[in-house]
Order: sequence, then structure tokens, then C-alpha cells
Amino acid sequence: MADRNDVTKNLGELLIQDVFAKHRITSEKRRPITPEQKEQLRQLVKSLEEQVQQFLSTQSETTRSN
Repeated sequence: MADRNDVTKNLGELLIQDVFAKHRITSEKRRPITPEQKEQLRQLVKSLEEQVQQFLSTQSETTRSN
């Protein structure tokens, strides 16, 4: 499970860095996000994690039954 979290975190960081580079956004140009935005991001990540877990469970059950 920890490996998946590391992969997910690294993938997320890579995608964010790519978007910043694409739009030429440097650390000096970034502005802090609000507490509300942080909470929205946390909820989004939590929802995605749950969806991934459901998908993996479904795939595992499908593999076992075949």
C-alpha cells in the first residue's frame, strides 16, 4: 500500500510540475491557496483514493473468479 501511495504522490508531483512548466509558472509567481481550496483538494484526493480502491477490489475479485 505504501508503494502505491509513493507512486501516486510522485505521479501527482510530476503532473503538477509539467503543468507549471508548460505555463511558465515559477515558484516566485505561485500564490498560496486558501484553506477552503486545501480542503477541496483533500476531499478530491480522498474520493479518488476510494475510487481506486474500489477498482482494485473489483479487479481482484474478477481475477479470482476467472
